[in-house]
Amino acid sequence: MELGVIKQLAGLAAPFDGFGIEGNVTLQHSAANSGQSYRHGVTMRFVNTPHLLYNAALTYQKYGVELKLSYAYRGKYIEDLRDNAVDKWVQPNRGIDLHTRYTLARGVALDLDIANLGDDWRYYTTKGDHVSYQKDYMAPGRTVLLRASAAL
Repeated sequence: MELGVIKQLAGLAAPFDGFGIEGNVTLQHSAANSGQSYRHGVTMRFVNTPHLLYNAALTYQKYGVELKLSYAYRGKYIEDLRDNAVDKWVQPNRGIDLHTRYTLARGVALDLDIANLGDDWRYYTTKGDHVSYQKDYMAPGRTVLLRASAAL
């Protein structure tokens, strides 16, 4: 099941009338037999399908300014089945990103994007479901991108 909303907050006093909210949530439940002999008769969730994903954002669009501060969450999931019954799990992750744009006259725009504002890890896998058995870990850090564009 997936639910989503995009809403401009109309009716607020200036300059707050440019604000909006965005959000979505996905709930997934899956069950299957893996076909592996040591799991005979035991159902498990589908590979690469977290039970919960959601995003939320605060936006602003007015006077040539665009801002979007967003938060994303992805729950844990099995990435790979292993023959020894110790599957590879990807642990939950989250991230906060900021996108800004200022449009000048004549179609010239300046953008500033900052990804991973909280400097969180982006990929963390474990041997089995429990977080104490670390396997792979990736923390790319914060990324800043500045660009200019012009429509001719």
